[in-house]
Amino acid sequence: MYRTAVILALMLLPAVAGAAGFAKQSIFLSRSPVTEGESVLVHTVVSNDATTTFTGSLVLNDGDTKIGTVTITLASGAAQTASLSWKPSSGSHTVTAELQSKAGVVVEKQSETFVIKEKPKPVVVATSTTKTSSTVESSGSIRNSISGVSPAAEG
Repeated sequence: MYRTAVILALMLLPAVAGAAGFAKQSIFLSRSPVTEGESVLVHTVVSNDATTTFTGSLVLNDGDTKIGTVTITLASGAAQTASLSWKPSSGSHTVTAELQSKAGVVVEKQSETFVIKEKPKPVVVATSTTKTSSTVESSGSIRNSISGVSPAAEG
């Protein structure tokens, strides 16, 4: 009986000792693919497995560059999605999400790498700078034909 109680207590301990954190694979973009210069939303799913309300903030960074901060308040057992707008350049970006308590202590940290496509280059149409010689006929013969039909229209 003692052994069963210990096993049961060990199974329940993670549920009681839990805290606010991220859901699995919780950082994602509002669309894919993304091209440089376009704005996209970075979504992050946070949850609170603790028995008390969590109040703090979610900080998103692109490497060493801060994307933004969102205030988070999660009731016990609650989950929510927080979103921030981001306008990335082309290339590979590692976005890091930090869930911080009110005191600024990092409760959990998670990152995801995204590849942003390069903006398409404008197509340049080659134009010829050499003039081609072609014969341009005088409009004299056309004027003579018209004057034969209508002398008033000749002018």
